Amino acid sequence: MTRGRYCPRSYLIGISITKAHPGTILINLRTIHIAGTGALKSPHYQKYSELMTKTLRLIHTTRMIWHTSKVTGDEDMLIAKFGTDGVSDEISKIESRYSITFPKQYKDFLLRYNGGYTPKTKFRAKGISSDIKGFYGLGAVGLSISQEMISAWIPQKLFPIACDSFGNILFICFASDNYESIFFGDHEKGMKLSLIANDFSSFIRACKSDKLPEAALRSIEERKAALIERGRGHIITPALIEMWQVELDKYGNMRQEEVVV
Repeated sequence: MTRGRYCPRSYLIGISITKAHPGTILINLRTIHIAGTGALKSPHYQKYSELMTKTLRLIHTTRMIWHTSKVTGDEDMLIAKFGTDGVSDEISKIESRYSITFPKQYKDFLLRYNGGYTPKTKFRAKGISSDIKGFYGLGAVGLSISQEMISAWIPQKLFPIACDSFGNILFICFASDNYESIFFGDHEKGMKLSLIANDFSSFIRACKSDKLPEAALRSIEERKAALIERGRGHIITPALIEMWQVELDKYGNMRQEEVVV
């Protein structure tokens, strides 16, 4: 498959139907066009045409559902926090085991939120930008930090606090000359460290979030009812329901709130 490129109101997807019959499929919101001298002759044309038709319907439905919900954009940082039961004891255990003291701002953050998922969150600080998948929590939570991970970084006076979607890690520092500073570890450069904030609250202020659209939190039955009400009930298929379920599994239990530090 060749890389697609954007066309106004269309999606251009380069597809090699077979080595002998290369072709291009142009999808817009209503139609599919096949181009390429060998495409129409390919015995696989019907197969790929049907596949692209189903893909088109999913694209159109997804655009319609998400665009009906207003996304405010660039809110202060939002988090879907983890449970905080027992987090005070977990903090004490780590501080005692590794002979460290968490900076107050970060400790207060753990006591209030114990980390959490941060969908649709990004930051830009000192020339580095990325998203934030979530902040690690202590104990049995969805994005927990392992003892092995802690032990690997404590000798460098660093404690992992968050990660992005690309394998990079954010750390808070315990070294006296950079106490409570935040570092970005770039895994593509051997975890090369870059200072991005002088303290935890400064880093939080550099983070901006979008609210999850209400449509992403609706139950499958609510989504069905909304489409039927719009006269679009005929596009509800098992594939679409499966896509909805994946989205619900990811976002359904998330309740965002503003991070206060």
